[in-house]
Amino acid sequence: PAYTHVVSTHFELPEYSKVKDAFISGSDWNEVQQKTIHSIWEDLRAAYKFGSLIRVEEQLDALLPVDSTDMFANQWKADMFDFKHQMINTLRNQVHQWTGEGSNEYSLAKANDAITFLDILSMKFDVAVANPPYTDSADFGAELKEFVGANYSKPLKFNSNLYACFIKRCCELAGDDGKVGMIHPMTFMYIKTFEDVRKYILNHTHINLFVEYGLSNLFGSVMVDPAFYVLEKDGGGTKNNDSLFISLDQYTRTPQEKYKKQYCQEALNDIVTKSQNKHVYQLPQSKLKEIKSYPFIYWISDEFREKFGSYSLEDVISIRQGIATGANDRFLRFWWEVEPNNISKEVGDNKKWKTYSKGGPYKKWSGNLWLKIAFDQENESILEKQGNHLPSRKFYFKEGITYSGKGTSFREFPKNSLFDVGGSCVFVEGEYDNRYYILAFLNSKLCFYIANCLNPTVNVQVGDLKRVPFIKPSKELETKIEYLTKNNVDIKRELCKYSLIEESYGKLIFEKDFVYNSLSSYYDYENALETLILLNEAVINKMIFDIYALSTHDRQMVLDKEDIPVGYYRISSQAKAAYKEWLSTNMEFPASPEVLKHIDSL
Repeated sequence: PAYTHVVSTHFELPEYSKVKDAFISGSDWNEVQQKTIHSIWEDLRAAYKFGSLIRVEEQLDALLPVDSTDMFANQWKADMFDFKHQMINTLRNQVHQWTGEGSNEYSLAKANDAITFLDILSMKFDVAVANPPYTDSADFGAELKEFVGANYSKPLKFNSNLYACFIKRCCELAGDDGKVGMIHPMTFMYIKTFEDVRKYILNHTHINLFVEYGLSNLFGSVMVDPAFYVLEKDGGGTKNNDSLFISLDQYTRTPQEKYKKQYCQEALNDIVTKSQNKHVYQLPQSKLKEIKSYPFIYWISDEFREKFGSYSLEDVISIRQGIATGANDRFLRFWWEVEPNNISKEVGDNKKWKTYSKGGPYKKWSGNLWLKIAFDQENESILEKQGNHLPSRKFYFKEGITYSGKGTSFREFPKNSLFDVGGSCVFVEGEYDNRYYILAFLNSKLCFYIANCLNPTVNVQVGDLKRVPFIKPSKELETKIEYLTKNNVDIKRELCKYSLIEESYGKLIFEKDFVYNSLSSYYDYENALETLILLNEAVINKMIFDIYALSTHDRQMVLDKEDIPVGYYRISSQAKAAYKEWLSTNMEFPASPEVLKHIDSL
């Protein structure tokens, strides 16, 4: 074609002071309008930096009255449309006149580029598509950070990543009946920082088709984790139509990962031919609003979704950040590095060294308490002034639940202890106060499944746990689960006595004169106890499924994602008989009737 709207933004415009008079001379524009003109001109001067993210029409539209019931609103709108028309015309004239008479051909071409760019920004399009840059806000330079903050941070926040700005911009460039096609990382589907992005999409557009593709080599050798989708502006009256989702992320890091493209093409073909496909989900997008923070959880049943409308864990627990000393080498020691007489044994005994939880490797129920922190009066005063200044002080020395971020696992947090920022703690508060049931629920398959639904892109975070729905158990099930949890805690405490690094260490695995027999006996004993823990966990998971009244389909969905508990696996009749015989002699950690019944069912 002789003329296209493809343009370089590498043009130059003079400083605003040189064209200011042309804008305001003879006008009665108020201070806000003049500031808007100045802002738009400066943005145009920076077109080579910010490209299509520059907003001209939108800055002018922001001046229109919001309250349409105002008796002066219509006149105000008329005045504003007049201002907008004058402003756009003056912009064109100034951009054109800037080149001046006698300018060379290159300058004229650049002036035409500037006019074309202004035309593009002032138009609405049938379709807007983008594969935008993926840049986290932490990596913005100073100029970009300021520009994005001014244009894409309010009233809704699109400034957490550069691709989020382009979501908003493409929707603005599309007309009332327009469509938007995007491909970019799928992090915005779940993470709390993108909540406003999801809210905007669900309230102002209709999701026509959404593909959650997940980590792949879609672009060749570079591994990315994309989602791609088509949005429709609501002017077409499509908002009440169902939305279509194609789920492929479940194949990430599996042998079937290489078939994602094939599965996607098959799913698209089946959508067109209205055929069934296990990867395709269809639902009204309004259902995505039923879960707090609007995560795009499209695959769960309506019955499961209803659970999110009740209480959440945030209503019954308080998750607290721990201490960052700012000088661990000074304040922390392993328990064997300090004098036993200086180790605190009870609250208020004024001993220098307190038990300190600092996360550690994956370990459920109990353990990982190897460290001590200097917390006598002198060191406490120092810590108040450095690190993170001792947050969450009212929870110090209280019983709670602590966890590790590496392969998240929850375990008891004993009294008279302190906790690190790397081993933050959960404290039971509110109307429900059974710490052992909460510990069991946090370690359950269902809790992990829901937390991963809320944020499948990273390890389980504090904010994800808070949003997990909480259903208070019946007294009968609560009592049974409490027993099983205490049983697991007690078993882990016992096994810690055989671990050199645990403070409770004191039992030898073998005797000097009977090494082989002692080792064999210990490993039999340890395996029997670990097996009882696994059986207890299996029964806990079943009971929690019952508390949440999950259908057979939903239970299987959880287990397909989180894996079947080891305690569910069938065993030989000989192994079952041998283990039941051991249980009959195990008076220290008696198995519950529910566990014995579960063993019989295997």
